This record gives sequence, C-alpha cells and structure tokens, in this order.
Amino acid sequence: MSRWIFQQKGLSLVELMVAMLITSFLILGVTQVYLDNKRTYLAQHGHADTQDNSRFALYAIEQLLLKTGYKTLPQDSREIAFPYQAAGSGCPAFQAGQTVLPTASGKGVCIRYQHSSNNEKDCLGATIDTSNAIVTRLELDTKTNELQCAAQGATAQTLVSDVVDIRFSFGIDTNDDRLAESYATDPDTNASLVSVRTALLQGSASNSIALAKQVYHFPLSASATTTAPDTRLYRSAQTTVTLRNIAQ
Repeated sequence: MSRWIFQQKGLSLVELMVAMLITSFLILGVTQVYLDNKRTYLAQHGHADTQDNSRFALYAIEQLLLKTGYKTLPQDSREIAFPYQAAGSGCPAFQAGQTVLPTASGKGVCIRYQHSSNNEKDCLGATIDTSNAIVTRLELDTKTNELQCAAQGATAQTLVSDVVDIRFSFGIDTNDDRLAESYATDPDTNASLVSVRTALLQGSASNSIALAKQVYHFPLSASATTTAPDTRLYRSAQTTVTLRNIAQ
C-alpha cells in the first residue's frame, strides 16, 4: 500500500507577518510624504495670501491718505475749504482747517478732502457728488479682524480680512519746516500733522499652518518680540505716508 505525502505550499505565518510589516512601513512612508507635501503647499499658499493681503491693505491706506487735505480751489484757505464739523460716524469733531484725526477707538484714521473731478469715487465706489469736503473713515473692526472703510455717511464695508492689529501714529511738525519731528498715536488738537505712519499685522486665514508659534516684531520698530497665540502665519508691515496736500 503506497502512501502519498502531501507537502503544503504557500506563505507561512511568519512570512505573512513580515510582508504585512513591510507594507505598513510603505503605507506610513507614503502617508508621511503626502502630509509633508500638503503642509508645504498650505504654508506656501498661506505665505502668499498673507503677503498679498498686507500689501493690498497698505496700498489702500496709502492711496486714501494721499487725498488728505486736497482742495478743489487751491486759493481757498484750509479753514474755508474745511470748516468745523461735528463728531459723527466714528470720527471726532474736526476743527476748522483740520483734515486728519485718529478715530475714537484708536484703531483707525479719519480724513477730509474735496473731490478732484466730478466723477471721482470714494473708497466704497460711490461718486462724490458734492463740492464740499467729505469725511472718510478707515478703521479696524477688532471683533471681525476686518479693515473697513466708510465715506459720506454710508455704512462701512470691508477692504481686507484677517487684519490682526493696526496702529496709526501721526507725524507732528513742531518748527514749521513741514517735516515730522515726532510721532504720536493721540496728538494734541492743535498739533500740526504732516504724515501718518501705519503699522499692520496681517494673519493667515487658516490655523495650524506654521510648524510652531511665530515670533515677530509689532510694530516693526518695536524692540521687544511677540509670540503668536496660535499657529497661524503672521506678517508685520509698516509704511509712512507724507500728507502731500498739507506738507507743502
């Protein structure tokens, strides 16, 4: 009587476990590469957006400040072109001749100017259809982190989002040379203001982008550093605008 001896062929349990272990390492490696690439993309995209938003915010501020004190009739005195105006719409009272003041909150600036042409538009896109001076307010809404603009008594609208902080300081001319000898965030009523310095802190729209909490200077002139409260991206920027219609 013959006996057939059958030999089992295939993977042993040890071989199967080794194969599963190698596969797991491969999956982990591919996953890590994917996550690293995704984080790199988000960081680059966040940096680009933060930089673009801060640049646009400073550009909008500069363009608005350059209009400060513009007179349709150059021969008119500043007191005639810009008479006394009572406080309203978030702006303090303007004395005769005043064209730039900090807002009541300290997080914005109010300016007055006259239109340069009949079809000129304000910061909201509305036509300036009056020959009188108009008041424009540029201010940070600290509840929504939005830089907003309001003009001609209209409701404020958002220019830039994700603005974490903003500070305006005003250049004071103390010797009638039309140059700023000092800067103050809350200048005296009778101070001669010839420039405005803006410090802006722009944040990214998304959190968990930076690998660690950023350390930055705000304003840029500050000697002390600030550590971010989260892992958003932050960009500190600054610009100084000479009020050309006043400092001349």
